[in-house]
Amino acid sequence: MKLKSAVLALTAAIGVVGGAVWMSATSTGAQEPGDAPAANETPFLDRVAEKLGIEPSVLQQAVRDAGLDALDEAVAAGRIGDERAAKMRERIESGEGLGLGTLKKIREQRQERKEHGRGAIIDSAASAIGITSDELRTQLKAGASIADVAAAEGVSIDDVKTALTADAATRAADAVAAGKIDEARAGKLLATFAERLDDIVNKKRAAPVK
Repeated sequence: MKLKSAVLALTAAIGVVGGAVWMSATSTGAQEPGDAPAANETPFLDRVAEKLGIEPSVLQQAVRDAGLDALDEAVAAGRIGDERAAKMRERIESGEGLGLGTLKKIREQRQERKEHGRGAIIDSAASAIGITSDELRTQLKAGASIADVAAAEGVSIDDVKTALTADAATRAADAVAAGKIDEARAGKLLATFAERLDDIVNKKRAAPVK
């Protein structure tokens, strides 16, 4: 159990730094997720396995398993469609890819969605308040919350929350229409958004130290 935990922890660590240290140290060019590993990637994993005191095949299998687990989670959460997931699974299981790129890609997509979601919220809130998105971002970075800015502009926070909810519903409907998510997933996302709405409008960033 201890050895298994160490392998899985290292697998996760490799995935986290894969786009920077690992990729720059082991390949001479860009590599798409799931592509066959470069010729000098296997020696790198061999060195990692040696550090752990295990066979390289054990580490490689752990990396594959971690990639498949992450893929299953992404499918269950509706972040990846079944057709695309099937192709990714085939590449991982066939040995064409060790799963590192898959893990990295899933994390990147998750971060992109978070950033996109934050931007959409700021755009919606700014429109409801009657200021530009850049003006709202500036005030948020200075330590104010959306509620603070709305109050300063004489706008009811309930009106802002109504606008945020309506815009979120529109984005969810657009995603369903585009086939990106199904209605069940959209419903869960909107329910989660409603639960977090008060936190979203009242959240404050730490003001920069002067």
